[in-house]
Amino acid sequence: MPTRVGIGLSPALAPSVLSAVSPPSPGTVSTSGGMTYTSGGYNYIEYTNTSGGEYFEISGGDVSYMEFLIVGGGGGGGTTGLYGGGGGGAGGVRLIGPSTLSPGTYSVIVGSGGLSDASGTDSSIDGVGLSEGGGAGGGDLAGALTGGSGGGASSGSSQAFGAAGTSGQGYAGADSTEDTNLTFYFIGGGGGGASTAGGIADINTPIAGAGGTGTTVWGYTVGGGGGASGDSAGTWYPGAGGSGVGGTGGDAVSTGGYPGTDGTGGGGGGGLTSGGTGGAGIVVIRYPV
Repeated sequence: MPTRVGIGLSPALAPSVLSAVSPPSPGTVSTSGGMTYTSGGYNYIEYTNTSGGEYFEISGGDVSYMEFLIVGGGGGGGTTGLYGGGGGGAGGVRLIGPSTLSPGTYSVIVGSGGLSDASGTDSSIDGVGLSEGGGAGGGDLAGALTGGSGGGASSGSSQAFGAAGTSGQGYAGADSTEDTNLTFYFIGGGGGGASTAGGIADINTPIAGAGGTGTTVWGYTVGGGGGASGDSAGTWYPGAGGSGVGGTGGDAVSTGGYPGTDGTGGGGGGGLTSGGTGGAGIVVIRYPV
């Protein structure tokens, strides 16, 4: 009988031990909410609704070889009006299973992305596991915050520091980096991602830190960190979001950070007038047909 195994994404997503052909289970799975589809010999249930109240139910016996992708909501980008905020951390990413679940009702919660300067919220399956929301990027209101992946540091006249991610879910946000070539200011760091830490600034360009790299599971690209903002004078450029799902930082023209992509847990980009909102998380269940 398979056992429940939590597979973290630090440093890399471990391959599933589930074979392509598995013996049928006596139980059946039904769902309230979510989108169902079949692909490659698996039944999938995808949940993206952050309003709550959704669940799946197992009846008629155990269901074996179930796997679960749980992604928390991304952290919002930080805000500083002159220098630019740090990138928001991605929502935590966990792959759990293969597992056998007994008959019962299992509630599903999908985390929301954090608003500007706020962390994302957790995603979970009752009795199975939880992934934390991403930490907010650093800004005028507060320093970078911890989360599934940590927020990146803001830019400024003194050094600021990125926040830690959660072991097995994501990586830390980056510290700010002193630009000794030109401004002697410290340029902000990107938010952490599911596979790598947030990027530090490239002082030779100069460009603020990019968001950490996410990962792809079953075709879902998730967990990219938000990029740090450029400054109000256009002296340095904004950092890119991680893996195309984290938000890019704002700049002197587009002063607000860009949002992370919903359904991916991407972190929001840091900004000048406001940080980008983090992307909502996602929960996906699969089991053999």
